[in-house]
Amino acid sequence: MSGLQTLSVILLKNLVASRFAFQSELSYVVRSSSSQRI
Repeated sequence: MSGLQTLSVILLKNLVASRFAFQSELSYVVRSSSSQRI
């Protein structure tokens, strides 16, 4: 059971980290594209 809990915690951390990285990447892409349009 402890092994399963550790695995779920690692997956959750990876999900949060990937989501944060995706949000920052998306905002960077939007910012660069909007600056190019102007």
